[in-house]
Amino acid sequence: MTGKKNKLSDIDVNNKQIILFLKKNKNFLIKYPKLLEIMEFPSYWQGTENIVDFNKYQVKKIKKNNIHLKSKIFKILNIIKINADAQNRILKACLRILNSKSLDNLLEIILKDFSKILNCDEVNIIFNNYTGREKGVIINKKIKIENIFKKNNSIILSNKMKYMKFFFPNSYKLINSFTLLKIKNNSLSSFLICLGSNDKNKFSETHNTDLISFLIKVCESKINSFNLN
Repeated sequence: MTGKKNKLSDIDVNNKQIILFLKKNKNFLIKYPKLLEIMEFPSYWQGTENIVDFNKYQVKKIKKNNIHLKSKIFKILNIIKINADAQNRILKACLRILNSKSLDNLLEIILKDFSKILNCDEVNIIFNNYTGREKGVIINKKIKIENIFKKNNSIILSNKMKYMKFFFPNSYKLINSFTLLKIKNNSLSSFLICLGSNDKNKFSETHNTDLISFLIKVCESKINSFNLN
């Protein structure tokens, strides 16, 4: 605000009422600090007793907004970093699958390599029926794989403890979240890839499943390329 200072006698009645109100309610701007953001003030004002530095208030407000903005940017960058890491891990897993020479070799790769590649703590493969040579495969005729999933769905992410024992019979006490991938093929019945983690937040129903869906398609495509008949 610039120009000649107004004398109280020059101010209209409404403004006089506002001034009187503010004199009686000295903490009004403290109760409603938002007004400071829209009102105009001299940058520095000194009265008889109090000194008000509005520049200091504005700087403090800007710093607070900057801290909030930096926090948002950090969260966004962290999400981008996590997504980039997930993409790299899925890509590595897909390349290993594409280089497999047979179904047994593909199953061996999943059981031995996926834990490290996909950063999980336990990997199991469950068949209802399996006559191959991979010893790490679990055969469980009680779990009807087709009945676990909803129609047209091939992925389950969960951290519900009551299901851990079915898919991680030897380590269910250590698993706090998991994902199940249903792998379909033209010649065999479907089987499960079970990925488990000690981290309760590693696999969650709220997570995006696009990358996992891509991994499933690569597995199915590779299996169908084998002559299994």
